Amino acid sequence: MFSIKKPLRISAFSSLLIGITALQSCSTSKSEQISTNITVSSEGPYFSGSNSFFSEYSVDLTSLISEKPLAADDIKSIKLSKASVQHIENSDFDFNQFNSASLQVVSDNAPMTSIAILNPIPENATTTIQINASKEADLAEYFKESSFTYLFDLDFKEDDYSDAMSFSLDLEFIIEYN
Repeated sequence: MFSIKKPLRISAFSSLLIGITALQSCSTSKSEQISTNITVSSEGPYFSGSNSFFSEYSVDLTSLISEKPLAADDIKSIKLSKASVQHIENSDFDFNQFNSASLQVVSDNAPMTSIAILNPIPENATTTIQINASKEADLAEYFKESSFTYLFDLDFKEDDYSDAMSFSLDLEFIIEYN
């Protein structure tokens, strides 16, 4: 009787494994890399410490990927893969006047999520910096809404009495979808 149960367990386990594999192969997801440019801005003066720059982003799922119009239910994940920042107005500007930089997203229905950071900003920073994208942060929840806000923080070393500043964010995302 013992020898009969053992083959049945192996057989049931094998059947379950084959079933899971079959389901996974039927629901293959696709991925696509997209790029976007966001301008964030703020009014001065700016004081030593963290200062925030904002941009409201209106989501248009139908034009996100090239293959087909995307629906919210199609999205499996959206992750930031690359982020670079450049000051817009002044070509002589460099990032040496800042200690660190970070990029977050926030919306009415989802908590603030950090998606990229650079701490510290290197001493030899020039007119463009690359901030390190989070490998864990999934933005799918934000892209399923009608809009969300990009929040770019710079930690100023000293006070700056500029009237306003704007930065260009070049962002690359990897979208996984059905």
